Amino acid sequence: RKAVGQAIYKIATAYTELDARRRINAVMKTLPDQSKSSLDYWQQVEAVDGRQGVQRNVAEQQLKEAELALEKGRMQETMLLTQLKILAGVDPRQRLAVDSGSVRPLIQRFDGRRLNWEDRWSQTEDQFLLRGQIKLADYNIMVAWAEYVPNMTLELNRNPPSGQYQPSNGEMDSFLHLRFDFPLIDWGRRYRGVQTARMQKAQAFHKQANARTDYSNQWLQAEQQVSLAETNMRLVKVRFQTAEMRFREAEISFNEGLAPLPTVSSAHEAMINAQVALIEAEKELELAKLQWMFVSGMLQEYFLGQPAKEVE
Repeated sequence: RKAVGQAIYKIATAYTELDARRRINAVMKTLPDQSKSSLDYWQQVEAVDGRQGVQRNVAEQQLKEAELALEKGRMQETMLLTQLKILAGVDPRQRLAVDSGSVRPLIQRFDGRRLNWEDRWSQTEDQFLLRGQIKLADYNIMVAWAEYVPNMTLELNRNPPSGQYQPSNGEMDSFLHLRFDFPLIDWGRRYRGVQTARMQKAQAFHKQANARTDYSNQWLQAEQQVSLAETNMRLVKVRFQTAEMRFREAEISFNEGLAPLPTVSSAHEAMINAQVALIEAEKELELAKLQWMFVSGMLQEYFLGQPAKEVE
C-alpha cells in the first residue's frame, strides 16, 4: 500500500505539472501574433521614411524569440506527457489522451489546516507497522520466558520403572510415566534470551518515537511550504493585475492616438509574462498542497480507502 501511495503521488505530481505547462502554452500562443503586429508596424514606418532602422531588426528578433519560446513550451509538454506515460506503465510511443486538469479540484478541496497531525499519524501505515513490531516483541518476550518452564512428557506403556520386580507368571501391567525435564545449569542462556527480547521491544519503541518525530517535522515543513506558496501567489497575482492594468492603459492610449503600437506590444508582453508567472505560482501552490495531502495520507485514502486495521 505504501509503494502504491508513492506511485499515486508521483502520477498526481506529473498531472499537475502537465496541466500547468498546457495552460502556459495556451497563454504564450498570443505572443507571436503580437510580435508579428509589431514587425508589420515597423515595416510600414520604414516604408514611409524610406530607410531601414534598428527597430525592425529588433522586432524580427522578438518574433523569433516568441516562436522559439512557444516551441520550447510544446516540447516541454511532450516530455511531461512522456514522463506521465512511463509512470502509468504505458508505452511512451502510444497516443494517450490525458485530462490533466482532473487533479486540480481534488487538490483545491484539500485543507490541511483543518487536520491534526497526531490524528493523522495514528492512521498511517508506518504507525501500524511499528505497533505490530512492538506486539511481536511482546510475543518474543513471552516465548523467551517460556524457556524457564520445564519440558513435561506424559507416556502410557507397559514398561515397568527401573528396579520394579515382575513375577514370571504374572500379567503385564500398564504404567503411566510423567517426566519433567529442565537444565540445572544453562550458563545464562535463558536469561540472555529474555533480555534480548526486551531490548528488541525497547528498540521498537525507540523506532516508533523517532518515526513520530519525523512525521511531525514533515507535517510542519509541508504546512510552511503551503503558507509560503500562498503568499507568493498573492504577490504574483498583484503583479499580474498591475501588468494587466498597464496593458489596458496602453491599449486605450493607442486607440486614442496617444501611444504607438510598440508600447502596446511591450505592455502586452509584460502582461503575458506576468500571467505565466501566476500560473507557475499556482502550480507551486498545488504541488505544496499535494505534498501535504500525501504526508497526511488523505491522497492515499481517496484512491485506496482506509488502511487495514491491525489485528488485536
